[in-house]
Amino acid sequence: MLTSNSTTFRSDEEESYLRLKRDLSWREGFGILFVRCTPVQEKRIIEEIKQDINDKTVDVLTLDHSIYNLYDLIEEKVNDNPIDILVISGLEKSLALDDYIKRTLENPKKAYQREALASLLGHLNWQRERFRDDFNCCLVFTVRKYTLKYLVRRAPDFFDWRSGVIEFPVDKDIDLLQYYTPFQANIEQQKPQEVSQDIVHSTDEYYDLLKKLLLLEYENDGDLQAIHDVVESNSDKLNNSFAKILEQWLLKTCADLNPEEKEAIAGIVESICIDIAQYNLGKSANNLEIAITGLETVLQLRPRETLSQEWAQTLYNLGGVYINRIVGDKAENLEKAIACYQQALTVYTFEAFPQAWAMTQTNLGIAYSDRIKGDKAQNIEQAIASYQQALKVRTLDAFKQNWARTRYNLGNAYREAIKGKKAQNIELAIACYQEALKVYTFDAFPQDWADTQNNLGIAYSGRIKGEKAQNIEQAIACYQEALKVYTFDAFPQDWADTKYNLGIVYSGRIKGEKAQNIEEAIVCYQQAVKVYTFEDYPQAWAKTHNNLGAVFRNRIKGKKAHNIELAIACFQEALTVRTFEAFPEDWAMTQYNLGIAYGNRIKGEKAQNIEEAIACLQEALKVYTFEAFPKDWARTQTNLGVAYCKRIKGEKAQNIEEAIACYQQALTIRMSDVFIEDWATTQTNLGIAYYLRIKGHKAENLERAIACFNTALIVYTFNEFPEDCSMVNVLKCRLQFRLKFAYIISTKLSKIKKLVGWAKTG
Repeated sequence: MLTSNSTTFRSDEEESYLRLKRDLSWREGFGILFVRCTPVQEKRIIEEIKQDINDKTVDVLTLDHSIYNLYDLIEEKVNDNPIDILVISGLEKSLALDDYIKRTLENPKKAYQREALASLLGHLNWQRERFRDDFNCCLVFTVRKYTLKYLVRRAPDFFDWRSGVIEFPVDKDIDLLQYYTPFQANIEQQKPQEVSQDIVHSTDEYYDLLKKLLLLEYENDGDLQAIHDVVESNSDKLNNSFAKILEQWLLKTCADLNPEEKEAIAGIVESICIDIAQYNLGKSANNLEIAITGLETVLQLRPRETLSQEWAQTLYNLGGVYINRIVGDKAENLEKAIACYQQALTVYTFEAFPQAWAMTQTNLGIAYSDRIKGDKAQNIEQAIASYQQALKVRTLDAFKQNWARTRYNLGNAYREAIKGKKAQNIELAIACYQEALKVYTFDAFPQDWADTQNNLGIAYSGRIKGEKAQNIEQAIACYQEALKVYTFDAFPQDWADTKYNLGIVYSGRIKGEKAQNIEEAIVCYQQAVKVYTFEDYPQAWAKTHNNLGAVFRNRIKGKKAHNIELAIACFQEALTVRTFEAFPEDWAMTQYNLGIAYGNRIKGEKAQNIEEAIACLQEALKVYTFEAFPKDWARTQTNLGVAYCKRIKGEKAQNIEEAIACYQQALTIRMSDVFIEDWATTQTNLGIAYYLRIKGHKAENLERAIACFNTALIVYTFNEFPEDCSMVNVLKCRLQFRLKFAYIISTKLSKIKKLVGWAKTG
């Protein structure tokens, strides 16, 4: 395999460079290659070619003004000394198109009349045989994408003689969703925003900004940093007024242009829209709205009938912006994104455009993964299908980086899959992440490596197969690996995400000392809220406080009473964000946790604490219904039963009846063949309730209690659950003794009643 020792190129540029190097190394005699690249890339390409292909003579012909005859310039070059490879740059400067576009862009308020085309294009068409017959060298034309499209239409005969076209990706070609974090991810990525009110600027100020961006895009194609510098210094002008001026200027300017010129202008505007959409600082909501306005206007200029490929490209880009859109209804934005991708796929077919087809399938998978409308299980299946389709093209050998990204996305989809067996889905997710790590190494792709390690940790933490204790250790190891890249200074949000995940696994860790594991979890959550502040990440802040409350509630170190007070405070903090109206599921979860904490509270009046516990659990049941959340409903019913058993207020006998009813309700979900441990827990609690029961026959209640304990002991074996087994056996023995005593008392009472009866009848 041909490799390059260059560190000049980005990883995504490396594949294109290796193709070019391989082609030029093997080529003998005449040939024509077109290399689409930016001016910055062009300079690097020439330097690397001269260095890497040192057995051939490489020279450069730079065109810096309009010319008529390219043949004579090449002839002059090759006559001076033998040349194997001649790189020709600046072709666009020799075309009238270049002058026209620049004048149009320099004054956005004025649309210029089209001038005559440079004669060079006609000359290239007419003289192509002379190029082939007279020059025994490979001509490498470095061009920008606008020039390449122009050549296809204006010099088709010459272009058809090409030996190949190699396109170097520029920043804006990198997928808008390359580092997209799903909408339903573990933490809130961005607070909801609305488009800000326009700051008043003059029309000239907006046109000046538009002029800067247009010229910068055209003259420095691919220099994303230069575009972003202008965007940053003019962020106050990036608003609805700018979007309208962009739309009006584009439609007016292109109204009387021929198709080639119109397409060149549309292409520049499309690139600007992508650049603005990728700018993450400032008011992201505004930036995305400008991009949508611009791309939808570009789409009007690209009819499917005549510009099908460009039409599909714009739809693809528009889909990426809709997925990231902040303004409007999230569910509806995702529907629009899906529609854009599906339309693009009517042109981007597997047969005609395999790479574009695979790229679109990948992004369609992302949209389906996040989809809110429709059946969630089916949406995830659609996402899996899209990723699997993409992998038909994105193979490890041909497109290793894209292959790894798609494997990563497929792993995310399998981890969230509802259909199929959960255990098998998690195994598939783990396999996908491990495959991705073959490419995403720490040295080559540190951020992708860390992303994958983090998600692999999530998969291991939820793994069903294998030994649970070892799975948790694997998860901890993955998160700790991710933190080698995700430092607080470099990636604060990712660092906080991983600390949060690490807190989850430490709180459930089996190996090591339990007390110390809980302390580790507390530290992780407390570190996470250094980034997850209430102001910047309210949902993540609330979620972390909810989990922090849970570990304080279970804390072993420190005073129990104080720990429970800390837990209650955390839950109450979380509820300032997690309201019933805004986040009903999260609200119910925190109400449930608060109910457990009040049930175990030491400080305060015990009777009132239990009333608070009952109230919180009953609140949770407003969301946790039997139909919507059966597992959570059963868990809440079980704990409500515990609270009723402990209740001081109210009639004792009735409280126990309420507890029994709650446990029996829970057992309609917590069945032995599905939730075996939960089933055993509820059976044990039901046994205790029958033991405490006042209503009914005492001996019968004790028999029911013993039956419940015997049922629980089917699960609570000495080897699997030694503590639970011992506890239930002790309770059972006590009850058996009491039952025997109850029968003795019952027999004696029966004899006394008979004697009394005889006495009465006597």
